[in-house]
Amino acid sequence: MGSIGARVKQAREAAGYGDRRQAHAARSIGIRPPSLSQIESGTTKSPSADTLLTMARVWRVSPLWLIFGKGAMKAAYPTTDDEESLLSIFRDLSRANKAALLASARAMLDSQGRDDDADNNPRRGLHVRP
Repeated sequence: MGSIGARVKQAREAAGYGDRRQAHAARSIGIRPPSLSQIESGTTKSPSADTLLTMARVWRVSPLWLIFGKGAMKAAYPTTDDEESLLSIFRDLSRANKAALLASARAMLDSQGRDDDADNNPRRGLHVRP
């Protein structure tokens, strides 16, 4: 894909934000819905690096692909079906419920034994950032 706007739209859709969820997608990266629309349409030709890097991180695409169109779109972070389901549910929660869920997840991490399934969980030790 040639333009940044086209890649942004493709990344948004790949992240599960279809056309009717563009406003949700904009909020997920901390920008206003009209700003995202302008980026995708090409009205905004040079989005800030901060915005593009946030898109790449939140929507889990390669920053190199998003910014320059080089390499594969998907970042090297494969997810399981359970992780995709959890992410989809999380995106639809209110801000307050997202905060509550994150607090609960952190509490679960703190309360589980350090050796529980350590050998069977390659992501053990990766913690959700506060």
